[in-house]
Amino acid sequence: MDTANIQMNLLAIDSLHNYLSWGTDRFLELAPNFEAFTDLLSTEIIKKIKQLQAEKRDLLLKYTPQNDKVTVVDDKIKDLTSYLQESINNTRINLQIKYTDLQNTIQQAETAFNGLPAKERSMQVLERNFQLNDQIYRFLHEKKTEAEIARAATISFHRIISRGQVPNLPVSPNSTLIKVFSVFLGLLAGVFLIYMLHFVKARVGNAVNIYKSSNTPVANEVPFLRKAVALHRFFDKWALQMELKQWLQPGSVICISSFSTAEGKQFTANALAQALARQGKNVLLVVAGSYPQTPAPAGIETQYLGNAGPWRQLSGWKQTLQQWQSRYDVVIIKNAAIAHEPLSEMFMHTATINLLLLDSRKTKLTRIADADLMKNELQLHGLHFVLNRAGYTPSLLTEAKELLVSVLPRTGKQGLPSPLQPAQTA
Repeated sequence: MDTANIQMNLLAIDSLHNYLSWGTDRFLELAPNFEAFTDLLSTEIIKKIKQLQAEKRDLLLKYTPQNDKVTVVDDKIKDLTSYLQESINNTRINLQIKYTDLQNTIQQAETAFNGLPAKERSMQVLERNFQLNDQIYRFLHEKKTEAEIARAATISFHRIISRGQVPNLPVSPNSTLIKVFSVFLGLLAGVFLIYMLHFVKARVGNAVNIYKSSNTPVANEVPFLRKAVALHRFFDKWALQMELKQWLQPGSVICISSFSTAEGKQFTANALAQALARQGKNVLLVVAGSYPQTPAPAGIETQYLGNAGPWRQLSGWKQTLQQWQSRYDVVIIKNAAIAHEPLSEMFMHTATINLLLLDSRKTKLTRIADADLMKNELQLHGLHFVLNRAGYTPSLLTEAKELLVSVLPRTGKQGLPSPLQPAQTA
């Protein structure tokens, strides 16, 4: 490292010396690089020369170059430049001497490394042989000691403290612990499965989920009604509440809709029509959609909308609806499934009251947001949710039966729901 630094300084000072020697007769015109010659005295000499040059220029404005004052300044500049050149030359000679001395020292040090790899190799061989011989000696010495101990021993120092007992029952596996752990894992797996099914299904479930997801009010929660007496009592009460809320003005149109089939539209429409008829209302039940015609409820006039007719146009439907409104107190429309029938939105738009059924066991929770979006886009009048089968929690056997019925192929000979008590999911 020192040799490299001295060599670089020597090259730089040689370049400076050659540059100054080349321009000796015009030293004041030169601009040498003094980066390799950083002596403080040299820096002061350069400053003094520059000062004398400025002084000479001022004197030449007044005097001729032959004047004594100008010649004195020239002599001072010449002395300083000569001193600077001599200093640079001495520095170059000193660096050359240092560089030569370092080269000689390095050559002498390198002679000490001659033959070193061969010596190291011999040393490694000797150390390896020594370690092998030492291991062999220690192994043989241990075997010799063990043989002498075995030959000198004449009695056994072992004695039996207690004899082992053979158990009557197996010690491992621990059946009790396995059973307890299996019960715990079964409970844990059951809870996890219940939560996972609830998360995957994501059904409406109860009215609380509706209130959390939407600002649309819930008109009523229809429980799972098994007996005709309870069914009549519930819908009679609901019809009276509608009357008190002034929903049943002459010519009212109640549209009962749902997003998909088997969510309770037919059941709700039939039961509500019968309840209004028991209150003395002249009711017309309109069944929309291309489903098989179910028997009309007793005492209720029913109108079926087929696949063709003037009502499929908005103007024709409004004209038909106005005729019904003039003849009947209440028109109940059992709407087709919104997801399957494009005209279902037309029926909802022209109704005065819209009851959108949400089945607690079948309707997806995302349908609530879809209903709010449809309400804002179509400007639906009086949209209310109706939660069907509220609080209904069937057993596993019942759910398996419903699944089996839905999977089995349906034939035309299957029975239709009773008009007096239709299936709640029809």
